[in-house]
Amino acid sequence: MTVQTSVAVANPVFTVPLTLANPAFELPVGAPAAILHGGTRFGPNVPFDLVIFLHGYSGCVNVLARTGRVRCTPTSQPERGWGLSQAHDRARMNTLLLMPQLAYRQRNGDPGRFRQDGFARDFVRESFRAGRPNLGGAGFDRVRRIILVAHSGGFDAAAAILAHGRLGPRVKRVVLMDALYGGTSQFLEWVQGAPDRSLVSIYNAGRTAEQTHMLVAGARRTSMRVIEQPAVLRNSVRRYNVTAFHTRVAHADIPAHYFSDVLQF
Repeated sequence: MTVQTSVAVANPVFTVPLTLANPAFELPVGAPAAILHGGTRFGPNVPFDLVIFLHGYSGCVNVLARTGRVRCTPTSQPERGWGLSQAHDRARMNTLLLMPQLAYRQRNGDPGRFRQDGFARDFVRESFRAGRPNLGGAGFDRVRRIILVAHSGGFDAAAAILAHGRLGPRVKRVVLMDALYGGTSQFLEWVQGAPDRSLVSIYNAGRTAEQTHMLVAGARRTSMRVIEQPAVLRNSVRRYNVTAFHTRVAHADIPAHYFSDVLQF
Protein backbone atom coordinates (compact mmCIF):
# COMPACT_ATOMS: atom_id res chain seq x y z
CA MET A 1 0.00 0.00 0.00
CA THR A 2 1.33 3.45 -0.90
CA VAL A 3 0.92 6.11 1.77
CA GLN A 4 0.51 9.62 0.39
CA THR A 5 1.68 12.53 2.48
CA SER A 6 0.95 16.18 1.91
CA VAL A 7 3.86 18.56 1.92
CA ALA A 8 3.37 22.28 2.49
CA VAL A 9 5.01 24.17 -0.31
CA ALA A 10 6.02 27.76 0.44
CA ASN A 11 5.08 30.38 -2.09
CA PRO A 12 8.08 31.94 -3.85
CA VAL A 13 9.20 35.21 -2.29
CA PHE A 14 9.55 38.14 -4.66
CA THR A 15 10.74 41.73 -4.30
CA VAL A 16 10.45 43.44 -7.66
CA PRO A 17 10.95 47.03 -8.84
CA LEU A 18 8.08 48.46 -10.87
CA THR A 19 8.36 50.82 -13.80
CA LEU A 20 5.08 52.70 -14.18
CA ALA A 21 3.78 55.13 -16.78
CA ASN A 22 2.31 57.27 -13.99
CA PRO A 23 4.64 57.43 -10.97
CA ALA A 24 3.83 59.61 -7.98
CA PHE A 25 6.87 61.82 -8.73
CA GLU A 26 9.23 62.37 -11.61
CA LEU A 27 12.17 60.04 -11.06
CA PRO A 28 15.82 59.79 -12.12
CA VAL A 29 16.82 57.14 -14.64
CA GLY A 30 16.90 53.71 -13.05
CA ALA A 31 14.82 54.55 -9.97
CA PRO A 32 11.70 52.36 -9.68
CA ALA A 33 8.28 53.94 -9.27
CA ALA A 34 7.53 51.38 -6.57
CA ILE A 35 8.64 48.12 -5.01
CA LEU A 36 6.21 45.20 -4.88
CA HIS A 37 6.90 42.43 -2.38
CA GLY A 38 5.22 39.15 -1.56
CA GLY A 39 6.45 36.83 1.19
CA THR A 40 5.96 33.12 1.73
CA ARG A 41 2.53 33.70 3.30
CA PHE A 42 1.25 35.70 0.33
CA GLY A 43 -1.37 33.72 -1.58
CA PRO A 44 -2.78 35.48 -4.65
CA ASN A 45 -5.45 32.84 -5.24
CA VAL A 46 -7.48 33.89 -2.20
CA PRO A 47 -8.44 37.36 -0.90
CA PHE A 48 -5.40 39.08 0.62
CA ASP A 49 -4.53 42.35 2.33
CA LEU A 50 -2.55 45.14 0.67
CA VAL A 51 -0.01 47.09 2.72
CA ILE A 52 1.01 50.46 1.28
CA PHE A 53 4.17 51.84 2.91
CA LEU A 54 4.76 55.60 2.54
CA HIS A 55 8.33 56.63 3.31
CA GLY A 56 9.59 59.85 4.84
CA TYR A 57 12.22 62.38 3.82
CA SER A 58 15.12 61.34 1.56
CA GLY A 59 13.65 57.90 0.96
CA CYS A 60 14.65 55.39 -1.69
CA VAL A 61 12.36 52.38 -1.90
CA ASN A 62 15.08 50.02 -3.15
CA VAL A 63 17.10 50.70 0.00
CA LEU A 64 14.05 50.63 2.27
CA ALA A 65 12.82 47.28 0.99
CA ARG A 66 16.03 45.25 0.88
CA THR A 67 18.77 44.00 3.17
CA GLY A 68 22.53 44.09 2.72
CA ARG A 69 24.32 46.66 0.58
CA VAL A 70 21.80 48.18 -1.83
CA ARG A 71 21.92 50.69 -4.68
CA CYS A 72 19.05 53.13 -5.20
CA THR A 73 19.75 53.09 -8.92
CA PRO A 74 22.29 51.09 -10.96
CA THR A 75 24.73 54.02 -10.82
CA SER A 76 24.27 54.91 -7.13
CA GLN A 77 26.73 54.09 -4.38
CA PRO A 78 25.68 51.06 -2.28
CA GLU A 79 24.33 51.72 1.19
CA ARG A 80 22.80 49.75 4.06
CA GLY A 81 19.31 48.44 3.36
CA TRP A 82 16.51 48.88 5.89
CA GLY A 83 15.09 45.38 5.37
CA LEU A 84 11.43 46.38 5.53
CA SER A 85 10.35 43.48 3.30
CA GLN A 86 11.70 41.03 5.86
CA ALA A 87 10.15 43.02 8.71
CA HIS A 88 6.82 42.87 6.87
CA ASP A 89 7.12 39.08 6.45
CA ARG A 90 7.57 38.51 10.19
CA ALA A 91 3.86 39.27 10.58
CA ARG A 92 3.16 35.92 8.85
CA MET A 93 -0.01 37.32 7.28
CA ASN A 94 -1.38 36.96 3.76
CA THR A 95 -0.35 40.45 2.72
CA LEU A 96 1.16 42.08 -0.34
CA LEU A 97 3.51 45.02 0.24
CA LEU A 98 3.55 48.01 -2.13
CA MET A 99 6.11 50.78 -1.53
CA PRO A 100 5.60 53.82 -3.79
CA GLN A 101 8.58 56.05 -4.44
CA LEU A 102 7.71 59.51 -3.17
CA ALA A 103 10.05 62.51 -3.52
CA TYR A 104 13.33 60.83 -4.43
CA ARG A 105 16.20 61.64 -2.05
CA GLN A 106 14.62 64.93 -1.04
CA ARG A 107 13.79 66.42 2.34
CA ASN A 108 10.25 66.75 1.08
CA GLY A 109 7.03 65.20 2.37
CA ASP A 110 4.86 66.48 -0.46
CA PRO A 111 2.29 63.84 -1.57
CA GLY A 112 2.98 64.53 -5.25
CA ARG A 113 0.32 63.06 -7.53
CA PHE A 114 -1.35 61.32 -4.59
CA ARG A 115 -3.05 64.67 -4.08
CA GLN A 116 -4.92 64.17 -7.36
CA ASP A 117 -8.42 62.74 -7.27
CA GLY A 118 -8.33 58.98 -7.80
CA PHE A 119 -4.57 58.80 -8.34
CA ALA A 120 -3.94 56.33 -5.51
CA ARG A 121 -6.55 53.94 -6.91
CA ASP A 122 -5.04 54.18 -10.39
CA PHE A 123 -1.50 53.82 -9.02
CA VAL A 124 -2.43 50.60 -7.24
CA ARG A 125 -4.16 49.20 -10.31
CA GLU A 126 -1.19 50.02 -12.54
CA SER A 127 1.15 48.44 -9.98
CA PHE A 128 -0.90 45.24 -10.11
CA ARG A 129 -0.68 45.20 -13.91
CA ALA A 130 3.08 45.79 -13.82
CA GLY A 131 3.54 43.06 -11.21
CA ARG A 132 1.27 40.55 -12.93
CA PRO A 133 4.02 37.94 -13.58
CA ASN A 134 4.43 37.56 -9.81
CA LEU A 135 0.76 37.80 -8.86
CA GLY A 136 -0.63 34.76 -10.62
CA GLY A 137 -3.27 36.84 -12.33
CA ALA A 138 -4.55 38.41 -9.09
CA GLY A 139 -5.89 41.92 -9.50
CA PHE A 140 -7.05 44.75 -7.30
CA ASP A 141 -10.46 43.08 -7.01
CA ARG A 142 -8.88 40.37 -4.83
CA VAL A 143 -7.71 42.86 -2.19
CA ARG A 144 -9.70 42.33 1.01
CA ARG A 145 -8.33 45.14 3.19
CA ILE A 146 -5.82 47.97 2.78
CA ILE A 147 -3.40 49.14 5.46
CA LEU A 148 -1.65 52.49 5.00
CA VAL A 149 1.64 52.68 6.90
CA ALA A 150 3.41 56.05 6.94
CA HIS A 151 6.82 56.77 8.42
CA SER A 152 7.89 60.29 9.37
CA GLY A 153 7.09 62.76 6.57
CA GLY A 154 4.98 60.14 4.78
CA PHE A 155 1.99 61.30 6.85
CA ASP A 156 1.09 63.93 4.24
CA ALA A 157 0.83 61.25 1.54
CA ALA A 158 -1.33 59.12 3.85
CA ALA A 159 -3.66 62.06 4.48
CA ALA A 160 -3.84 62.79 0.74
CA ILE A 161 -4.72 59.18 -0.05
CA LEU A 162 -7.50 59.19 2.54
CA ALA A 163 -8.90 62.44 1.14
CA HIS A 164 -8.46 61.88 -2.59
CA GLY A 165 -7.34 58.32 -3.27
CA ARG A 166 -10.73 56.70 -3.97
CA LEU A 167 -9.58 53.41 -2.48
CA GLY A 168 -12.97 53.07 -0.85
CA PRO A 169 -14.01 51.26 2.31
CA ARG A 170 -11.25 48.67 1.96
CA VAL A 171 -8.88 51.04 3.77
CA LYS A 172 -9.26 49.60 7.28
CA ARG A 173 -6.14 50.77 9.12
CA VAL A 174 -3.76 53.72 9.12
CA VAL A 175 -0.45 53.38 10.97
CA LEU A 176 1.64 56.46 11.69
CA MET A 177 5.20 55.50 12.58
CA ASP A 178 6.53 58.58 14.36
CA ALA A 179 4.64 60.42 11.65
CA LEU A 180 1.84 62.39 13.30
CA TYR A 181 3.32 65.82 12.62
CA GLY A 182 -0.02 67.21 11.47
CA GLY A 183 -3.41 66.35 10.03
CA THR A 184 -4.56 65.05 13.40
CA SER A 185 -8.17 66.15 12.99
CA GLN A 186 -8.32 64.55 9.53
CA PHE A 187 -7.01 61.20 10.77
CA LEU A 188 -9.42 61.32 13.71
CA GLU A 189 -12.34 62.07 11.41
CA TRP A 190 -11.35 59.16 9.17
CA VAL A 191 -11.21 56.58 11.97
CA GLN A 192 -14.57 57.79 13.28
CA GLY A 193 -16.12 57.06 9.87
CA ALA A 194 -16.69 53.31 10.42
CA PRO A 195 -16.56 50.99 13.46
CA ASP A 196 -14.14 48.54 11.81
CA ARG A 197 -11.40 51.12 11.21
CA SER A 198 -8.26 51.42 13.31
CA LEU A 199 -5.66 54.15 13.70
CA VAL A 200 -2.25 53.53 15.28
CA SER A 201 0.24 56.23 16.28
CA ILE A 202 3.69 55.05 17.35
CA TYR A 203 5.73 58.01 18.59
CA ASN A 204 8.82 58.91 20.57
CA ALA A 205 9.12 62.60 21.46
CA GLY A 206 8.53 66.13 20.28
CA ARG A 207 5.78 67.08 17.88
CA THR A 208 4.58 63.54 17.22
CA ALA A 209 4.08 63.08 20.97
CA GLU A 210 2.12 66.35 21.24
CA GLN A 211 -0.10 65.50 18.27
CA THR A 212 -0.70 61.95 19.52
CA HIS A 213 -1.87 63.28 22.88
CA MET A 214 -4.28 65.55 21.00
CA LEU A 215 -5.46 62.56 18.97
CA VAL A 216 -6.15 60.50 22.08
CA ALA A 217 -7.98 63.36 23.78
CA GLY A 218 -10.22 63.79 20.74
CA ALA A 219 -10.85 60.07 20.42
CA ARG A 220 -11.80 59.75 24.10
CA ARG A 221 -14.62 62.24 23.55
CA THR A 222 -16.25 59.71 21.23
CA SER A 223 -17.58 56.18 21.63
CA MET A 224 -14.48 54.67 20.01
CA ARG A 225 -12.30 52.12 21.75
CA VAL A 226 -9.04 53.84 22.71
CA ILE A 227 -5.88 52.52 24.37
CA GLU A 228 -2.61 54.17 25.36
CA GLN A 229 0.63 52.25 25.87
CA PRO A 230 -0.73 48.71 25.49
CA ALA A 231 1.33 45.87 26.93
CA VAL A 232 1.23 44.03 23.58
CA LEU A 233 1.00 46.25 20.52
CA ARG A 234 -0.06 43.51 18.09
CA ASN A 235 -3.06 42.67 20.26
CA SER A 236 -4.24 46.24 20.65
CA VAL A 237 -4.27 47.00 16.92
CA ARG A 238 -6.80 44.17 16.51
CA ARG A 239 -9.11 45.31 19.30
CA TYR A 240 -9.06 49.11 19.46
CA ASN A 241 -10.06 51.89 17.10
CA VAL A 242 -7.21 54.13 18.30
CA THR A 243 -3.88 52.91 19.68
CA ALA A 244 -1.20 55.31 20.95
CA PHE A 245 2.17 53.74 21.66
CA HIS A 246 5.23 55.56 23.02
CA THR A 247 8.60 54.06 22.16
CA ARG A 248 12.24 54.81 22.82
CA VAL A 249 13.27 53.12 19.59
CA ALA A 250 15.16 55.57 17.36
CA HIS A 251 13.12 57.35 14.72
CA ALA A 252 14.75 55.63 11.74
CA ASP A 253 14.46 52.18 13.34
CA ILE A 254 10.75 52.32 14.14
CA PRO A 255 9.47 50.83 10.82
CA ALA A 256 11.60 47.69 10.97
CA HIS A 257 10.99 47.27 14.69
CA TYR A 258 7.18 47.46 14.63
CA PHE A 259 6.12 46.56 11.08
CA SER A 260 5.03 43.01 11.87
CA ASP A 261 2.98 44.09 14.91
CA VAL A 262 0.76 46.56 13.07
CA LEU A 263 -0.30 44.16 10.30
CA GLN A 264 -2.28 41.84 12.60
CA PHE A 265 -6.03 41.31 12.12
